[in-house]
Amino acid sequence: MIRILPLACAGILLFSSCATAPAATKSGGGKNAGKSAAQEIALPTSTEPSIAGKAASGDIAGAIDEYEAAVLALPADYAALSATVVETLGRLRDRIVGAVSALAVEPAVTPDPTVTGKPFKKPFAVKVSRVSSDDVSAGIGVSGVPLRILAPAFPADGSATGSAAGSVLEATTGDDGTASFAPDAPPRSAEASVRFSLAYTSSDPALNAALEAAQTGKFAELPYLAGTLNKSIPTSISFLDFDQNGKAMGGMGVTSTACLKPLVKLGFTRIGMADFQSQLASGDDKTVITAAKKLFGSAVDRLIYGTTRVVSVSQGDDGLWNATVEANASVWNFKADEKAWSGSCAASAQGKTAAAAVAAARDAVAAGILPLKLYYNL
Repeated sequence: MIRILPLACAGILLFSSCATAPAATKSGGGKNAGKSAAQEIALPTSTEPSIAGKAASGDIAGAIDEYEAAVLALPADYAALSATVVETLGRLRDRIVGAVSALAVEPAVTPDPTVTGKPFKKPFAVKVSRVSSDDVSAGIGVSGVPLRILAPAFPADGSATGSAAGSVLEATTGDDGTASFAPDAPPRSAEASVRFSLAYTSSDPALNAALEAAQTGKFAELPYLAGTLNKSIPTSISFLDFDQNGKAMGGMGVTSTACLKPLVKLGFTRIGMADFQSQLASGDDKTVITAAKKLFGSAVDRLIYGTTRVVSVSQGDDGLWNATVEANASVWNFKADEKAWSGSCAASAQGKTAAAAVAAARDAVAAGILPLKLYYNL
C-alpha cells in the first residue's frame, strides 16, 4: 500500500519553482542545521538519479518519499542552501510532477445498472496507465498509484447524493494498474456516479501544490444506476408540449404518450394519463396540484408532470435541420403532499424539415431519456 501523506497547511509555502528554496518541514532543522551558507550544503550525488529513476519507472510514491527525505536532511535555515541545491530540488519536483502528468485514469469495468436492494453484479474498476506516445510503456498499467474514490451516499432523509457529496474512500492500483470498488447494494434508486481520481500528496508544500495542479482533471467517472421498485403506485402522467413557435400544442400531449409506453416496458403498472394542459400552461405548480387533487381524490398517489419546449432550430450547411428539445419534469407524491423529484433533460436530432427535426428530438427526450430518469429517481 502507498503511504498517503496528509496535505500541508496553507500559508507555509516557501517556494514554488526551481528558483526558490525548499520550505522547512520540521522544527529545529535537519542534521546540517548548524552549517552556514558558505559551506554550501549539497545533496548526495545519488539523490537526483535515484529520484529521477523512480519517477521514470512509475514508482512515483517512492520518488516522493525520497524527495521528502532529502528535504528533511537539509538545513532548516533555507538561506544556507546553494543555488545548485535549489535548482536540483526544482528539477526533481519537475521530474515527479511530469511523471504524474503522464498518467491517465480510465474506466476498466462499468457494471450494468441494478435495482434497489440488489448489489451490482461487478465491481466498479479503473486502470491507471501512462499516456505518452513516446514511452514504450504507454498504455501499460502502473501499479502502486493512490486513488481517491467518491461514491454515492444515501442520507437518512431518503435522498441519494452524487459523487461530489458522497462517501470518500481510498484505493491503490495493483500489479496490472487496476483498482476496483464494490459498493453495498443501493438501499434505494439512484442516478449518480463513482469517481476515481489520482491522490498523490506530499508533506513538502511546494511539491504538494504542484501535485495538486498536475492531478486536476485526472479522474474517471463511472455511472452508478439503480432502478426503483416503486412501480405499482397509482400514477398519472401529464405533459404540455410547446411547438417551435412557443405555442402550446394542446391535446393529451405527445410527451405523455411517448413517455408512458417505455415506463410500462420498464415494469410500471397502474399508470395512465391525465389532461392538465391549461394548468401546466400557467407555469404554477400549485395550480396543477390543486386541480389534480380535485380530479383524482384518493385514486392516484403520484403525478408525473411537466413541459417540453423547443430550445433551438437551425438548418445546417448540408441542408438538414437540427433541433434541440428540453423536458422539465416533476413528480408529486400526494400521500406525502410534497414534490418527490424534479429534473430536466434534453436531446438533439436532425431532420429533412424543421418539423421533422423537432419531432425526432421530442421523441428522443420523451421516449428515451425521460423514462430512464424517472426509473432511476422515483
